[in-house]
Amino acid sequence: MTRIAATTLSLAVLSSLPVCLAADGADVQPSTSPTARQDVSLLSVHGLYATSIVATGRVQSLVSARIGPRVSGRLFALGTSANGQPLDAGVPVKAGQVLFELDKTTFQNHLILSTAQLESAKAALHQVSAPARQERIDQIKQELAQLEVQLADKVRERDRYKKLVEVEKTLPPRRLEESEVSVSTLTAQKLSAQARLTEAQSGGAPADVIVAQARVKEAEAAVEVAATDLRDATVTAPFDGVVTQRFKSIGDYIVNMPPTDVLEVISLQKLEAEIAVPESYLPAVQSNALQLTLRSPLLKQALKLPITRVVEQVDPMKGTFNVRVAIPADKRQGLIPGAFVTADLPLVENSGGVVAPARAIVYGTGKPWVMVARDGKMARQEVELGDKLSEGIVVTAGLRDGDKIVMGPADQLVDGKELPAYLK
Repeated sequence: MTRIAATTLSLAVLSSLPVCLAADGADVQPSTSPTARQDVSLLSVHGLYATSIVATGRVQSLVSARIGPRVSGRLFALGTSANGQPLDAGVPVKAGQVLFELDKTTFQNHLILSTAQLESAKAALHQVSAPARQERIDQIKQELAQLEVQLADKVRERDRYKKLVEVEKTLPPRRLEESEVSVSTLTAQKLSAQARLTEAQSGGAPADVIVAQARVKEAEAAVEVAATDLRDATVTAPFDGVVTQRFKSIGDYIVNMPPTDVLEVISLQKLEAEIAVPESYLPAVQSNALQLTLRSPLLKQALKLPITRVVEQVDPMKGTFNVRVAIPADKRQGLIPGAFVTADLPLVENSGGVVAPARAIVYGTGKPWVMVARDGKMARQEVELGDKLSEGIVVTAGLRDGDKIVMGPADQLVDGKELPAYLK
């Protein structure tokens, strides 16, 4: 709540002193007739704090998006509305409706290429993991049998040469060395054939199978990425709304990094009024569940809505804070984002007291009191006092905003006395 400046209040109080109020609230000027004494007058007291304020603000959408593609490409086409109208500012859209498309040629080629690579990887996996054909196994077995026969012959030959060289010494050592090399070579060939037979019978080496499986998964991921890129070349509306801006035209190249916006779409179903309120009213708004009344030329009738939330941050340039008011879709009438609105914001009952003229306060042995007008009579009312102002005093208890103090000579102020006729 805002505390009214003391000087302003005092001047307001003094300026009102010569004015008398009739019972029906009409102003009655003091009589200048020498035959009529009008020594008693009434003065309405007013609170230190306003009981309501009028603030202004704008309507905004809670759901809005600047929409661009996830992938890069040339803008190929803009979407159209239900009646065939090209999408541009002011055109409504529905969730899932096509907003725009990029040229899909590159994305389609990537999908074709990655699909072919996947088929190749699957074929390689089948080759190393599928059971070998029987003829291949038979061929290796036959080769192995021949190697065993050759190896046996070379072993016998080596043993015979060894006897001739070492015992009988009738053969040059070179012949024994050549025979031993032949035995070693055939032994290595036999071991290799045995390994190939084992591999053929088991369907492939475990390491080869693992590598082939990994390549298949890699190719599958590439296909999924290519398919996603092709899908995302067509961009659809994320929600029902209206296009408010178009940033790009057909033929423009759109990049995804940094992101490029093509259209801006806002929702008309989730609106909110943002009202700027002077910062002095922040305590009153924070501590109370208040309702305000929105008015706008776009509304056929005013909307009475509760405050949704208070933004507890003061604009240092404007000295205001914002309150937000949700506007239900079924009550928005003609309101649209950006619309100017005024808000009548009632505050809590005045709790800061009222201002009374210092000369209206009567001091005695008990509490200070004033004479008030009540039901056409004078009534003594005890009061509690607060701060003293330049030409008035704050009454913190005993008086309320709008009460009327009876002012006049002390001999004219009697508790229970009828008010003069000119004040009724």
